[in-house]
Amino acid sequence: ARLAAGSGQVRIVVDDAHASYPLTVDPYIVPSSTPSAVINGVEGSNEQLGYSAALSADGQTALVGVRDANNGDGGAYLYVESGGTWPATPTATFTAPAGSGDFLGASVALSADGNTALVGGGLPGDSIPDVAYLYTASSGWSNTPAAMYTYPLASSGPVAVALSGDGQNALIGVQYANGSLGAAFLYTESAGTWPTTPTMTFPGLDPYFGASVALSA
Repeated sequence: ARLAAGSGQVRIVVDDAHASYPLTVDPYIVPSSTPSAVINGVEGSNEQLGYSAALSADGQTALVGVRDANNGDGGAYLYVESGGTWPATPTATFTAPAGSGDFLGASVALSADGNTALVGGGLPGDSIPDVAYLYTASSGWSNTPAAMYTYPLASSGPVAVALSGDGQNALIGVQYANGSLGAAFLYTESAGTWPTTPTMTFPGLDPYFGASVALSA
């Protein structure tokens, strides 16, 4: 028996000449211990590369949070694999405004096709409003977000983010909103435009509701 790759598939090819049926094939696959790519942060920057990470469904786009970059402004690095090779430098870099203290990159999410990225910020107990920035490939992966969401100072703390597979729904959890009972806010894209007010709000009934969120495809 041998493995054969082709047409987007990995097949087990068995030479059954002179075999007696029923035939049992028990493949044993040893994965490579060598990474396909190594992404390194900037030495001495203390940017906390990899604080959060997300992959597109096809595994060809990676979004990596750098929450402490630029003295706590934060950001995220986007990498797109091409021809089986991952770039040594980011395909796109998303950064929070200088001096914002947003801690952007505390949470990240990607749509299934990798064309929509959602990056959340915030730090427990800080004095900066919660934020989440949304970026799209249709805008050329500009550092200018397609949408930016901020939440009252009273809700200060890290946000959690999720995207639907089609990239048309964004769910943002704010665990310190609503008097620390938390809340989650759903935004739905329409005709290429993201709303500035939630499509739906889910108020929390217990402390820290919204500390983690997820969406179906």
